Amino acid sequence: MTQMLQPEFDLLDPNNPTQDDLIEIRRLLLADLRGLKLEKIELTYEGEDDTSQIESFSAIPSMDLAADVIYRVAMFGLAYTYSVNLGCKDSYGNEGVLKWDLANDSIDIFHTEHSVYAQAETHRDL
Repeated sequence: MTQMLQPEFDLLDPNNPTQDDLIEIRRLLLADLRGLKLEKIELTYEGEDDTSQIESFSAIPSMDLAADVIYRVAMFGLAYTYSVNLGCKDSYGNEGVLKWDLANDSIDIFHTEHSVYAQAETHRDL
């Protein structure tokens, strides 16, 4: 089921999670999501300037999830994506998809930045 939401992530917020925070957040979320018998999560996002937001969220198998679970996953996804793509705040805009295979704990990020040229990146098995 695809669910729409728009939590916003501010790239310049000094309280953004550190790499160590992201490791712990990922570990806790993984346990919670596996406990719900989820297999995969997919987030699409879009950003401009110093902020980004989730455009869509889907889970496999499809199920209604509590708003707080969706919010936690969305904020982790944005923070994790931008920890990998550090140059995104200097672009004219960006968009992408994060796919998290929960069974293998593997995250693939397909990220595109828009500036004078477009540069596509793929990160697999993170």
